[in-house]
Amino acid sequence: MFNRKRFLGLFLTIVLVMIGFKTFAETPPHDYFPLPVGGIWEYQAKTADGKQSKLTVKVEGLETQTDGTTLYKTENNLGFAPFYIWYAKPSGLVKEYRQLYTFGGNNTEYRLEPPKTILKNPPSPGETWTWEGQEIAVMTTEVKENYEVVGTEDIEVPAGKFSTFKLEINGTKAGTPFKKVVWYGNLIGPIKWQIFDDKGALKTTTELEKYTFPPN
Repeated sequence: MFNRKRFLGLFLTIVLVMIGFKTFAETPPHDYFPLPVGGIWEYQAKTADGKQSKLTVKVEGLETQTDGTTLYKTENNLGFAPFYIWYAKPSGLVKEYRQLYTFGGNNTEYRLEPPKTILKNPPSPGETWTWEGQEIAVMTTEVKENYEVVGTEDIEVPAGKFSTFKLEINGTKAGTPFKKVVWYGNLIGPIKWQIFDDKGALKTTTELEKYTFPPN
C-alpha cells in the first residue's frame, strides 16, 4: 500500500542530501593570492610619523611564458606611476618572478633569480621556508629571506574583520636586515602588512580599505 508520508519523508531526505552534496562540491578550495583576474584591492598606508598614502592593486590578466608557465600580472599604483609585478601559482605555492617600474618614460625591470616563493597556498601554522637569490636589474643585489607562518589571527581593518594567517619574513638585502609581517585572508589576499627597518622599528603599516571582484 502506498504510504504517502513515508514517500514524502524519503523524498525530502534525498533532496537535502543532494543540496548538501552540491554545497560541498561547490565549496572553493583555499586560495590566498593572487585573486582573481579583474580583482581590485584598495589599501591605505601610514608611516610611523603619520604620513598617509593610497595603494591600488589590480590583477590585470594572465600571461604565458615560453616555458609554458602562466603568470598573473598585477598593476600596483601609488597615485603617481604604476609598477607591475608578475606571479606564478604552481601547485601549493605562490612565486614572484619579476617587477617593472615606469617613471619619466623610463622602464626599470627587476628579475628574481630564482623565482621567489612568497607563500604556501594554502599556508599552515608552523611552516617555514627560505629563499636565497638575486634581484637582477642595472645592478645585481643579493637577497636572503626566511619565512614563517606564525599562526592564525583575527584582525580588523577598514575593510572589515577577517580571519587570517600571519606570515613573518626576516631577511637581508645587500647585507642590510629587514622584517615584514603580512596577514592573508582566504579567497581575499593580503589584508594587512607592516614593514620594519634594520633596527626593528616599524616603518609603515598598510591596511585593506575595500576590494572588488568581478562577477563569476
